[in-house]
Parts: sequence; structure tokens; C-alpha cells
Amino acid sequence: MRKSLISVELFGMPRVVAGTRRIETTGSVLAEIFEQTITEAPSLRDHIVDAEGTWLNPGYTFVVDGKFTNDPTQSVTPDSDVLLVSRASGG
Repeated sequence: MRKSLISVELFGMPRVVAGTRRIETTGSVLAEIFEQTITEAPSLRDHIVDAEGTWLNPGYTFVVDGKFTNDPTQSVTPDSDVLLVSRASGG
């Protein structure tokens, strides 16, 4: 069975570092989406991954269907709007 693709939109520094606006991944929870995003855009590893190499560093967060979350167990579906953004922007 073929897995459905989930589109992860990159904003700000993740977009600059990855050199793309969007990454297509598969998965049913954010932890899987995170791993695939790093695999598809390895240049992100040095910028968004925590010191343990297991999750987002404190400067980044996901937004799923308009809700900011850093919960790796957050469910996602192919219909979910998933964004990867910086937690704070300069100004």
C-alpha cells in the first residue's frame, strides 16, 4: 500500500537553509514527519535539530492546522496543513 504524501511548508530560516519552500514526506505523527524532513533536506540538520539529534531545537516549531506544537506524537493526515517555522522573528 502506498503511503499518502504530506506537504511540509518551510518558512523563514528553514526555507533559506533547505533551499526549497516545501518538502513532501510521509508519516502519521510529527516525529515521522521530522525525520523525513531532515532526510529530504539534510542541510536543515545543523540548524533545526536539538543537541541530542532527536527533535527540534528550541528555536523552531511546527504548526499543524494553525496550532503551534512541538509534540512529536501530534497526529497528521494528508489533509493537514503542516508548517516548519522559527519560534521568534526579529523585528
